Amino acid sequence: MKPCNMQYALLVCALLLGASPSHAQQFDEEGALLDGYSSVPIVGQVISAVQDAIDELIAEALDRFDASLLLAAMEARATVNQVATQFDDVLERTVEELDGQQRRSISDITSLATRLTNTASSDVSSLVNSIRQDVRLLVSRNPGFVHVIPGYAVENEDYIEFALEGTALSRARLSDFRVGPTPTEPPIATMDDTRVAIRVSLDTGPVADLLKTSTGDDYPLEVPISFILEECRFFGLWCSEGRRFRILGYVLPDNVGTVRAVFVGDVRTEQRREVTRGPFESPRVKSNWRGKSGKRTDVWAARPDDGWKIDVDSARFNFTLVFGGCSGRRCAASWMQQDEQLLRVWTQTETDRTPYVTCKTATTITFTQWMSRTERQTSKTDVVNIELGARAVLPLDSESGLVNARLAHLEIESDLVRGGTKILRNGESTGGLTVDYDPATQIAYLQVAYGN
Repeated sequence: MKPCNMQYALLVCALLLGASPSHAQQFDEEGALLDGYSSVPIVGQVISAVQDAIDELIAEALDRFDASLLLAAMEARATVNQVATQFDDVLERTVEELDGQQRRSISDITSLATRLTNTASSDVSSLVNSIRQDVRLLVSRNPGFVHVIPGYAVENEDYIEFALEGTALSRARLSDFRVGPTPTEPPIATMDDTRVAIRVSLDTGPVADLLKTSTGDDYPLEVPISFILEECRFFGLWCSEGRRFRILGYVLPDNVGTVRAVFVGDVRTEQRREVTRGPFESPRVKSNWRGKSGKRTDVWAARPDDGWKIDVDSARFNFTLVFGGCSGRRCAASWMQQDEQLLRVWTQTETDRTPYVTCKTATTITFTQWMSRTERQTSKTDVVNIELGARAVLPLDSESGLVNARLAHLEIESDLVRGGTKILRNGESTGGLTVDYDPATQIAYLQVAYGN
């Protein structure tokens, strides 16, 4: 919707409902009156603004896959189009120049436009009922109007059906019936005093030709329908000057688009690194002049780096004799402590029992240290086609490595939604879109239907 046009329509509504000049000036100061428009509403601008508001509501209904909201908006558009026909000769006039009946019609359609802007915060079912009440009010307050009930079809169906409701319709005649620019015989299905049902075929004729040449990017496919409704008497020998009707129907795709699920969870990663501590060298020991051996014991400790742990099974030490005066039999080393944070090796350094010899030992401790980290990561499923009425099944990839996984959202790609992409959260339902998630099996489901 164009914001400027909508704000302009709201100003018009305020003026028509009896706002004083000072009130209108206050509207201007608050920013509702936009640059480019005069302070006195022009009829053509008002009608264009209301039509923009309806187009915005239709886009909202398609985005939600909400059939009831779509049909209500289509009813509003068909009725506003009826209202617009009575202003074809006065589009450049100001609202103040209209007669009382025309001013009331303009007031009614701007009131309707004001209601249409509340879709974000309104209960949709209540909004739909209110729109239809406004539409029926417009029809009842304008002599010669009929209630138009437009329709849509899915591409694999046989026809689009719409209806006219009013009085004395059995005496009516539809002439100059066109689908797009193509004239065709009026495809009347049923007709009585209060209702005329019209079915436009999708299998033959102009719509079938449109479908044959359309691509996925063409949906929703607009089907403009126009005709003249005349009231006839004396067995059709005399007919009144008719009223031109313009109705826009839609053909919606059976293959709606694609969807994939995005899961979020923890991924544990492990780093491993071999390290060596040392060499730890003992002080020298000497034997005396009588050959009494010199000896000492030491305890050497090795720790992992901060935040790391020791793989105890990988731990080993290397104990070597540095000088030739060492006693190979009495120099020894053994584990004293082994755990994830500390390794300790006991060593004994002792000389031979030979006068004046020296002994020294060196010890290295080697082990693998490891660290485990938990990171928040996402995993996206493969893209799945969305078929109307079918349930898309989106399981978490068993090789994703996610722990404590949960469904974050679904990403829907479709030409029907705003911007081509729609995000739906777990448990969220909007119109004809329903998301379910089974945490036990880690499977997300999307159900799509044109309805709520």
